[in-house]
Amino acid sequence: INNIKTDIVDFYYNKYYPYVDDYKGGIQVEILYTINNYCDMLLKVRKTDDKYKIYPIKEQKEECQRRYKQVLEQIVDDQIKKDITIEELFTNYNKALNERFDKFKDNIKNSDMHLYYGNPNYMITRAKYIAECIKEIPNVNINVDNIVTEMISFEEKYKDETRKSDSDDYIASDESFYLDYDKLELNYQKMLAIENNLKPIVVDYWNEYLTNPNNHSDSYKYLTHLFTQEVVAPSQMQKACCSLSKNDIHNATADSQNNGFGLIYALDSEALDTMCTKDACSYVTTKEEFIDYNCQTSWQLTNLEKENVWYEEGKHSSIIMPQKFERECKEMETKGIFSYSEIVLNDKAKAIGVFINEEEATEEAKKYAQMYNLPLVDISMKITNNKTK
Repeated sequence: INNIKTDIVDFYYNKYYPYVDDYKGGIQVEILYTINNYCDMLLKVRKTDDKYKIYPIKEQKEECQRRYKQVLEQIVDDQIKKDITIEELFTNYNKALNERFDKFKDNIKNSDMHLYYGNPNYMITRAKYIAECIKEIPNVNINVDNIVTEMISFEEKYKDETRKSDSDDYIASDESFYLDYDKLELNYQKMLAIENNLKPIVVDYWNEYLTNPNNHSDSYKYLTHLFTQEVVAPSQMQKACCSLSKNDIHNATADSQNNGFGLIYALDSEALDTMCTKDACSYVTTKEEFIDYNCQTSWQLTNLEKENVWYEEGKHSSIIMPQKFERECKEMETKGIFSYSEIVLNDKAKAIGVFINEEEATEEAKKYAQMYNLPLVDISMKITNNKTK
């Protein structure tokens, strides 16, 4: 009988229900998706210091195949013993496995966690950019080359790991990966601490650089947040993704077909999260959502108590000098990249004005500015090929 079972399992596996990792195929696809994610999570999540910690690692394909074959053996055993169709058995086993998986994730949700700073490519890219920004701050002599070099050594050690892209997880190798990742993370934390200490210095330079909307002129420099959907009161803004709006920089928000007006913000150290001279691709998540999505290691989870902002783009920092910021925006413009810069402010940010960038929005913008006692400026001129029209 055991030999017959083995033959049936092999027949099913090779002929009808093979292991596939592109999730295209027959009735086995759903349970394969669950098995692969569960296997990955068992490696990603470790408990250290009575807290769960996330690592950007995934299970080897061979192990996932082995576990799938074990499930297939149990399905065949039930099919022989019980009068149940193979389709029902796949559905029942997937449901049971999902219930176990959900309990595993619920346990993580209800437990303490370490912060997750991102995958190695993101951390290394960001550390390199922070180092680049430090060099442009006047009268600051901080050498972080050793820290960055140590971080790059991780990249060099694991560059041969099989991954489709830099944002993918690393194939499980051995215990040294976890130790090396911990060391990488510690170096990254050192870079973040240095960045945070320098932020007030850089913010002071920005405040000298930016224009007060009460003193608007043709050579303005503002941090602007465009209302793209609902128009809300300044106090209701939990996060403001601003762009640098300047008279001689083409800003993609100037071509917006949305509400046509928005808010001008002041810059303050406590309100500033980060800056990027292009779209930082910032998104909001929570601890619960992060875990529900199987701990997506291409994200970051740096706030466990409330909404957390994570980034796809690694080249961002809170210490970009205004001159460097402006230069990089103009360099992209010369390449024909008319994107928008992103300066991410949190709920401590203060709105200091209202801007119009579409003439049709003038009346609504006037009413809004009067309601909240804010100065109103018109920056609706379009910049094309460095010429104003």
